[in-house]
Amino acid sequence: MPPMSRQKLHADTTWFHVFRAFVFGGDCARLGAYATTILLVVKAHTNFDTGFAFPSIETIVKSTGISKRQIINSLKTLEEAGYLIKSKRGRKNHYRIRERIQVLDSTHRPTAVASWDYLPMAVQDTCAQLKSFLLTGKIPEGSTAPSLVYIEQLNLNFQVVNDGTGIQNNGASK
Repeated sequence: MPPMSRQKLHADTTWFHVFRAFVFGGDCARLGAYATTILLVVKAHTNFDTGFAFPSIETIVKSTGISKRQIINSLKTLEEAGYLIKSKRGRKNHYRIRERIQVLDSTHRPTAVASWDYLPMAVQDTCAQLKSFLLTGKIPEGSTAPSLVYIEQLNLNFQVVNDGTGIQNNGASK
């Protein structure tokens, strides 16, 4: 028996982030299995530095086993839901994933939706930036996360204080 040659082994250990809010907030169910699967495949193809992905429809078909027609419909669903921005560069589609997280108040009622462009290398910093902003109303200095976070459907509760001190807005800074 000939001696076994040493082969280099390889395993792809890169990862991408999916927020629990996507599942528990109901967007996974609303989008459906096809759109959710396609979102995950496009996200897996996202460039860690630029945030752009450009898998072809054929690549998505091979990765998912979903028909071309269903992929095209699901990409439209993802665009309409605000999870995907599609642009054309020549004959290629380029995609940008949009993260969306529902912000809840202290009684767990929806207060706002925060969304931003997905940039894999900045996920942890973006989360820290959002948490800091929600707690303090300020963006931390030296942040490497995208500096643009969109807040949609913001609901603020104002309480009129009868002791003559004015209006207080749930402790947020003015």
